Amino acid sequence: MKRIDFIEYDEDFADEVFPFLENEKLHILDKSKVEKYSDLILNNYPHKLGRAQFNLSNLILSKSDFVGSTEQDWTNSIKEKLTQIALNHRIMNLEFVLIGDNEIENSYSFILEDFLEYFWSFFSIPQHTYLISKNGKYLFGYTFEDDLYFAQNNYQLTL
Repeated sequence: MKRIDFIEYDEDFADEVFPFLENEKLHILDKSKVEKYSDLILNNYPHKLGRAQFNLSNLILSKSDFVGSTEQDWTNSIKEKLTQIALNHRIMNLEFVLIGDNEIENSYSFILEDFLEYFWSFFSIPQHTYLISKNGKYLFGYTFEDDLYFAQNNYQLTL
């Protein structure tokens, strides 16, 4: 893949994300599988109007709690929470799929630990962004309103 073929959101996004595609820490998901993962979310997690719905008990972090903080403080807090959850649930080396609901055309697969290197490239896009483990058991949601959620099914799902 050439970098010029990858420009989909904007030039800055391509600059940030393309190196991870080149070193194979991020993979563009075959478009035929994207719908399967979207269905996996909608069929196994509460949803409304095509978006996953999380309970307040699933809320991990809200930007509204960071009024007056710098953008870097917010970004660091997200990374800390993602890391903490991944370590607590032993999912750091699990493969996940990223699905956005608006601005990015592709979906991506990655190991969660690698995603922590470039997560802000995706979370800074104005959209709802979902990270679902390939087994469907774990779901992160980052909303347009800058809230981070985490949900877990108690059973293994399959496509």
